Amino acid sequence: MIDMSKCTNCGACVKMCPRDAVNLEAKEET
Repeated sequence: MIDMSKCTNCGACVKMCPRDAVNLEAKEET
C-alpha cells in the first residue's frame, strides 16, 4: 500500500508498476 500523505507525484511508483494500477491523476490535491 502506498502512503498517499507522503506522495510527491515523483512517478517512481508508476514506473515500477506494469499497469496503470497507480493513477496520480486521481490524487485529490494538486
